[in-house]
Amino acid sequence: WRRARGGIARTYQTTQLFGSMTVAENLAIAGGSEALLSFVGYRGDLDARAADLPHVDKRLVEIARALATRPAVLLLDEPAAGLSKQDKKSLAMLLRRIADSGIAVVLVEHDMDVVMGISDTVVVLDAGVVIAAGAPADVQRDPAVRKAYLGEHALEPSGARAAPDGRPYLVVGKLAAGYGAEPVLKGVDLEVREREMVAVLGANGAGKSTLMRALSGLLRPVQG
Repeated sequence: WRRARGGIARTYQTTQLFGSMTVAENLAIAGGSEALLSFVGYRGDLDARAADLPHVDKRLVEIARALATRPAVLLLDEPAAGLSKQDKKSLAMLLRRIADSGIAVVLVEHDMDVVMGISDTVVVLDAGVVIAAGAPADVQRDPAVRKAYLGEHALEPSGARAAPDGRPYLVVGKLAAGYGAEPVLKGVDLEVREREMVAVLGANGAGKSTLMRALSGLLRPVQG
């Protein structure tokens, strides 16, 4: 509360709205008005429960609630995680508008398109140590940054590997799964054969955990 009184507001990588309350009630807690929802681009129902909102709308409502405290500094922890490409573009434009309004915005984010597209200054950390800071274009060219994030040499494919001859243990076809109105996974095909190791890679929010939950039976697929 001392940080909040000092003018710092924040959002979280996993949204921290009050799920049993409506959108309007979540905003009222911070003293916000409906005009803030319009500013952030929320077009949904004010009386909808926060827990029932699509992922992107939860993001917008949480940003509106943070702005309702009239902060001098807005800190956002990975707001682009789990958003579609178009939603990321809209979010980037929103964050730029917030900064242009006079609020200092600190963005902690892994999505480089978002970071490099809207930031005035970029600070790069490697194991907690600052290795570069400055304008986005300068940071992108920094050898220390390229080494830390890309390795000594650019990764090159070593050639396609023939699939193992063993029988398939796991086969997934056209899998779609998620938690709200919009599936997180869409049309996933996957096959794992005997004596084969398969890795699933993706940015935060891409759906790796959702895939594992669906495969293990903890989440019912929408289709597939």
